[in-house]
Amino acid sequence: MDQEYFGRRALYYWSKVYTGQLVSGINYDNLKKTICINILNFNCIEEEGYHNAYKLKNVKTNKEYLDHIEIHFIELEKYNEDMNSMLDRWVNFLKKAEIYSRNKFPKELEEIPTIKKALEVLEGMSLNEEERDSYEARLKWLRDEDMAIQTAERRGERRGEKRGEIRGEKRGERQKAIAIAKNLLDVLDNQTISKKTGLTREEVEGLRGL
Repeated sequence: MDQEYFGRRALYYWSKVYTGQLVSGINYDNLKKTICINILNFNCIEEEGYHNAYKLKNVKTNKEYLDHIEIHFIELEKYNEDMNSMLDRWVNFLKKAEIYSRNKFPKELEEIPTIKKALEVLEGMSLNEEERDSYEARLKWLRDEDMAIQTAERRGERRGEKRGEIRGEKRGERQKAIAIAKNLLDVLDNQTISKKTGLTREEVEGLRGL
């Protein structure tokens, strides 16, 4: 999914539900308020807080024009582990449901009947042993692939650094050879300077401007 354009997708989802109310014989006055809730495992909104809601308002007075549009974004990565509100607790459950069980469940969540029921439903949908083995094997393969890529990248970086060091050393040696050759131009012939510095005869001649 292209995360950069998710806001447009969210507005599209909202519009599909809202306009979907207009079936044959239904007038505009029968359209009902539509709320779109987007629960995301990536950051999409450039604002603080994991929960941001948007409505249709006048940009000058901030007065709501029509209460029919309401779009919410809940970004799980921004959640800071608080459990003060009901929404905090539900977001905590959504983010960590895979590690919770009836024997490992925070008190703040256990005291909410609807969240307890959600956990029971989730456990009832659990994978059987064969499916779990296949799932874990897939996860292991993905982790191994990720590790292999990271290792290759580190090796590439080290090779690049080494090549850079070698090129730097060679460049330094060449500059040193050129400096020595320039100092010898008035006292030695081109062939002798070439032998002593490692420069080619043509390079020495170039220093003389021949």
